[in-house]
This record gives sequence, structure tokens and C-alpha cells, in this order.
Amino acid sequence: MDRRANIVRAAADLFARQGYRATTVADISLAVGLSPSAGGLYRHFGSKEALLDAVVDLALDQVNAARDLQQKLSVERDPLDPVVEAQLVGRFLLDRLRENRSVLTIMDRDLIDHPRLLHRARAELITPVMSGLTDWINHLAIDDRNPDLDADALAEVMWGALYSRAMHDHHTVPDAQALAAWAAGLVGALRTPSAATTASAAQSDV
Repeated sequence: MDRRANIVRAAADLFARQGYRATTVADISLAVGLSPSAGGLYRHFGSKEALLDAVVDLALDQVNAARDLQQKLSVERDPLDPVVEAQLVGRFLLDRLRENRSVLTIMDRDLIDHPRLLHRARAELITPVMSGLTDWINHLAIDDRNPDLDADALAEVMWGALYSRAMHDHHTVPDAQALAAWAAGLVGALRTPSAATTASAAQSDV
């Protein structure tokens, strides 16, 4: 890895752990073996904000989960059981989120003070990811699909569950168990409620 890439990754790690405002150029220089007094970092980046731009670039390069997801699901393959397919997609997205947790932390916490970068991150990362997830949900092969389901809302809820798990370390159940429940919940939400379930719900509302 070249020096510029090392600087970007070190900055991403420090921004995530300490916050953008609390991290100094000297901190980043020391993390990559440069002398703060020599100004070596400025040969690669003109300012700390330019370095934040590069961190966002790193996120957009590495976390294009929407494109990866669409490519993964467009490959010709034998049809899968929808719950099995949902588990595979859930694992894929959870892994991508964890790989880029530092950058996502910065996006959540620090970009509010940088509206240009925040808008870019939302437009080029979050929106395509959510669009890809909604498109997959709409095309998942489900018998008795609920015609009234809001796929956009379901995608947001399911994404939020994965995002929360990826961004925190302490969980009461292992990933396999959580992803099985995630997949079963998603597929269950896509199915039309049975007549018996609907009748029972109607009686409970009386």
C-alpha cells in the first residue's frame, strides 16, 4: 500500500476513534511514521478537510454495496429458497458494513458539520444501497406475496437491523442465529397474512 493510502486509512481510524475535530494533523502524521514538524503529510493533502474528502472517497470506493449486491443477485443461478437467499444477502451486507465501520462512524457523527460531503455520501452511497435492497426485496420469489407491502419501508427496517448489529460489538445471540431470524422476518413480512391470522387479528381489535 502506498503512503497516500496509508495516510487515508490512518486518518479514517483516528477520525472514527477520536472524532474529526479532536484529531490533529500531528496525530495522523505520527500514526503513519511522519514527523509532524516536517510537514510531510501536506505533500499528500493540503488540509485536514482534504483528508476527510479522501476518507469519504474511500467509503464510496469500498462500500458500494448496492452495486455489489445487484451483481451478486443478477448472476444466473438455480432458484434458492427465499429464506436461504435472504440469509446469504444478510450475511453479505453485514460483512460489508463491518469492514467499513470506521468510515460509517465518521459519516454518522462528523459529516453533519460538512454538508457537502454529507450530501455526497447520502447520494452516492446510502441511496444506491437502499435502492438495491428494495429492488431485491421486490424481486424475491415469494408465494402468496402481500400486494400491500411497502418494500421501501421494509428495506429501511431490515437495513437498520443489520446496521445496528454491525456498528456494535456486544450481542446476546451469535450472527448465525440473528441472521436466521432476520431472514425469516423479512420473508414472513412479504407473505400475505393467512385468513386465520387476519380473522384472529380482527377479533383481537374488537
